[in-house]
Amino acid sequence: MQTNKFLYWASTGLLCAFLVFSAFGKLSGNEEVAIGFAHVGYPASMAKLLGVLMLGAVAAILSNISRDVKIAAYAGVMYYGLGIIYAHMSVGDSIGSGTPIGALILLLATTSYFFWKRS
Repeated sequence: MQTNKFLYWASTGLLCAFLVFSAFGKLSGNEEVAIGFAHVGYPASMAKLLGVLMLGAVAAILSNISRDVKIAAYAGVMYYGLGIIYAHMSVGDSIGSGTPIGALILLLATTSYFFWKRS
C-alpha cells in the first residue's frame, strides 16, 4: 500500500509540475510557444485556452472534489498528450520533436491514474 501511494504521488507530482510549467509558458505569451503552435497549424490564441485547461486539470487531479471530475481531468491530459504526438507527426516532424513530450505526458498520466485507482 505504501509503495502504491509513493508511486502515485511521485508520478502525480511530476505530471502536475510539468503541466503547471507548460501552462505558465502558454499563458505568458511566450514567442516560442506561438512559433510552435504555428508550426503545427494551430492558432496562437489556442495556447491561452490550453494553459487555463492545464491549470484546471492540475486542480482537479490534486483535489478530491469529485471522482468523475478527476477522471475527466486525466482523460483531458491523455488527449493532450496524444494531440501533441499527432500534431507533430502530421506535419512530418521527426520523432525527436514533440513525440517525447507527448509520450512523457501519457506515461505520467497513465501511471498516476493507475496508482490512484489502486490506492
